[in-house]
Amino acid sequence: MNALTIITLLLFVCFVAISIVKFGLLPSWSAYGLKWAQSHPIPNLNIWSAINIIVALLLIPPMIERGIDNPWQFLGFFAPLYLIVVGLTPNFDKVDGKWTKEGLVHTFGAFGCAIMSTLWMAYEWWVILITAGVMLLLALTTNSLRESIVFWAEMALFPAAYAVLLLF
Repeated sequence: MNALTIITLLLFVCFVAISIVKFGLLPSWSAYGLKWAQSHPIPNLNIWSAINIIVALLLIPPMIERGIDNPWQFLGFFAPLYLIVVGLTPNFDKVDGKWTKEGLVHTFGAFGCAIMSTLWMAYEWWVILITAGVMLLLALTTNSLRESIVFWAEMALFPAAYAVLLLF
């Protein structure tokens, strides 16, 4: 399962890096979905969505296996599932200041993913503190904390989950 985890880690990190280089720092990870759709309009396909869905699908087995003997094991299925929901709803922007149905589903999926993954890591809660501290330093170094606080919060959870999968 470590090989599968490492493959998803490399895919995710490379895609985040490419996204930042291509579009700069944006307010959230989801905002990159809109940018990818605009810059690479492929009928019925959003590159950002495809990457998120592939990463989520490949993370399900390691997250479930890592949760053996843990009452929170089932969250190893639900956290990636909610990331898939996020990937399936990339057009989350408001229309005329109002949430669309897709935007509501996307937001629900994003919150669900964050909550489920945080609960899944509850026994290693200190790992989240470390990755949050590292992301805070990056945000302060790049002077982007205010503009991209949601992005940095999201990015704190991903490396925490990977650390829990690979190191413990």
